[in-house]
Amino acid sequence: MRQKNLTKKLMIALLGVVLFVSCSKNENETEQVQETSKITARSAEQQSIETTVANFYDCLKKLKYSGFSDFFYDNFFLPSATTENKTWYQYLDGKFREQYVRGSFVYETLLGTYTWNNSTKMWNKTANSTNVTLHFPENNATSSNNAMLVLENYTSLNIGKNSLPTKGKATITVNNKKIIEVDMRKIEYGLIPTLINSADITIYGAPFTTVVKLEKNGFAYNLTSNTSAPDGCTTTVKGVINLTNNSNISTDNVDLKTIAFENFKDLEFSVNFEDLELKAKADIAGLKSLNKNVYSIEDINKFVNVDVISSGKKVANLRYNEDNNGKYDPDVVFLDGTTNKAESYFSYFSKKVKHVFRVVFGLEK
Repeated sequence: MRQKNLTKKLMIALLGVVLFVSCSKNENETEQVQETSKITARSAEQQSIETTVANFYDCLKKLKYSGFSDFFYDNFFLPSATTENKTWYQYLDGKFREQYVRGSFVYETLLGTYTWNNSTKMWNKTANSTNVTLHFPENNATSSNNAMLVLENYTSLNIGKNSLPTKGKATITVNNKKIIEVDMRKIEYGLIPTLINSADITIYGAPFTTVVKLEKNGFAYNLTSNTSAPDGCTTTVKGVINLTNNSNISTDNVDLKTIAFENFKDLEFSVNFEDLELKAKADIAGLKSLNKNVYSIEDINKFVNVDVISSGKKVANLRYNEDNNGKYDPDVVFLDGTTNKAESYFSYFSKKVKHVFRVVFGLEK
């Protein structure tokens, strides 16, 4: 495996554990030499994981039924010839910037209420205000201004044409129903602007609320993320990233592969949903110390470990592997020594995941 693909492989490994383990079963009915109690226990654990993953898929579907996914997809992913082949968000934002923004975004100079004119395809400032309020159609096929965005208490660092947010809340409602809200309570930067020291952000996407906190302490970043909805679907992510030096994650560099390999010493993450927990550890510095352009399967498995824990007990781990073409082809290894190739389950689950996200984005029912 090449160095530049390391981070991608780690992320795929995390997803792979959820998808592959949830479907893994012993297909060889002749393996009756195992103790009956061991088979029964293993089957119960497998069923528990399958149920948990099914519940996770059901939670994703709530995004569709809440109205969030339709609005999000129509505004941020669906370009149209009537909007200059841009998404609705890009089109409205571009028009606003053409009319009112000079250089970087300066909140204090833009305070007021603005209304979209569907006839002239222009924004009109209709009133003064203590915040920035935009009235606009929820998508390019809607004639009335039934959507509203309110940006309030916004502060930023303006450097050249870059505006780096430090605090503020943006809320979008459609037909008076809150669909999206981002509340940035605190974002702090290092001595060099664009280098993040800490962040405390709450994101609402109906019906889910996610609280993300990032804090840099010396040579380590600590990350926590908690997602929940009124009727459950609680998901928790915790992580620690240890740095090779006292550097910062930069907003100028979004290439995670480069960031990880140049600045990360090691990382440890856990993801919890109901009774399922995933734990991942990666010794980036150890892998890098090998000074190889291509890493072997043994190298990856020595420095990267992903465990699957169900109801507080470890039930399996994911061992990195590749097929004859160098394609990602992991093994799921259970505590009883059973090893299943994930390949036979991948096509089924990829279709299932694809269907879920097409439902989320309004492309299927």
